[in-house]
Amino acid sequence: MKTNVLLAVAALTLALSACEKIGSEETLTPTVPELTLAEQAKKYADEHTTIQGPVPLVVNALPKSVKVTLGPFISSYSFGYDSQNQWISIVDDQIGSSGFSITYDPVARKATGGNISFQLNQEGLAESGVGFFVNGKVANNQYFYKNGYLVSMADSKNLTKMKYSSNGDLLEWSGVTHRGDKTQNVYEYTEYPNTIRQEILGWATPQFSFRGDFLGKYSSRLLKKAVINENNGMNISMEFTYSFDSNGRVSRMQIKRNDDQDVQYEYSY
Repeated sequence: MKTNVLLAVAALTLALSACEKIGSEETLTPTVPELTLAEQAKKYADEHTTIQGPVPLVVNALPKSVKVTLGPFISSYSFGYDSQNQWISIVDDQIGSSGFSITYDPVARKATGGNISFQLNQEGLAESGVGFFVNGKVANNQYFYKNGYLVSMADSKNLTKMKYSSNGDLLEWSGVTHRGDKTQNVYEYTEYPNTIRQEILGWATPQFSFRGDFLGKYSSRLLKKAVINENNGMNISMEFTYSFDSNGRVSRMQIKRNDDQDVQYEYSY
């Protein structure tokens, strides 16, 4: 009799333990996998406010060359375009070499710039870029757009976000540049249309974007001010003024920097 009672108590204890276990399992909150950097970049692009772009559309003036003056130093650069007026090269005339060169393979929907190969989508925009930056760092990027404007990108370590106004002016850039350098930039704009593919991501001269048109549209208007905050502690503020020729094209761009290293650009067409 005593044995039967002990067995009954043991069975009841096991049953209660099982019920508690089931109950605790039912109340567990399922874990949600953390988004990858590429998924975060896509989410940011999807949620970015609508970018209408400028009206009327900005037509690039296609300058042939520019002379850059920084103190006693003068350099000149020549620009190259393809039959679709895409920007494909920048050549330093003093040394005769190209600091920027793009080739296209329309059949494979690929573009190559330096040591990076870009896969393009049906619209001609880069979806990914694989290779090496000029600083030797590995490039393995994915790109995301809003109405043709690059608003985010991701590699294995960095999430880069761009914030635009509704008319297509880049207001903030946080992350890495097209050359893999970490930076955080803030911009203000004039009312002049950006007809020279102006895109300034760093403080160092020359201030060219060094990227193909397949990485999205450029800002709608010319810059009034840019503040460049690089991860090496270099914080440079630049203010811009412009002169125009009789055809309304930018003939001169002057940049006043807070480090007293002012720069002048003179464009030829």
